[in-house]
Amino acid sequence: MKKPRSFRVWDFLFVGLVAYALIVRIPQWYRAYQRQGGKFQQTVMVYDLEGVPQEIPGDTKQVLIFWATWCGPCTVELARVQRLIDKQEVPADQIIAVSLDADLSVLKQTAQERGYSFKIVHDSTRAAGRLFGIEGTPTVYFMQADRTVNWTTFGVSPSLEYRISQFLSREQAKSP
Repeated sequence: MKKPRSFRVWDFLFVGLVAYALIVRIPQWYRAYQRQGGKFQQTVMVYDLEGVPQEIPGDTKQVLIFWATWCGPCTVELARVQRLIDKQEVPADQIIAVSLDADLSVLKQTAQERGYSFKIVHDSTRAAGRLFGIEGTPTVYFMQADRTVNWTTFGVSPSLEYRISQFLSREQAKSP
């Protein structure tokens, strides 16, 4: 029994879409893999929501999350991070969300509406985005205190909560 013609068209479109996604994503995955273990010699200045400058990457162990207010996957990932903080599984002061949004007022409103308790900084010049090679949001970097990249990912990561809690809980265990 032959499939109706419409199923063949949908099959072709689905395979084409998957192939396109892989062609686009594989180079990004490879570049992300290459960054792991690398060390940032340079820093960049970003500003918190009150306009106070902050240098990233810092000299403490931290998780940097590059995001945008309009990004759906960013909303999902940041909500997951906020839940970890709310459950006191990770310290809020070691999470830094670097916004790539152009409009600071929208950023402030969004952060307030969503109730984020971690530090939010604004990369208005996109200097941090260029330094870290951000190709899309969300992009997450786990940074050691010596500015070495422990792990990086982009998009929605099924293991993000586990990885953050493991990465930052080792830091808490070392604290006196």
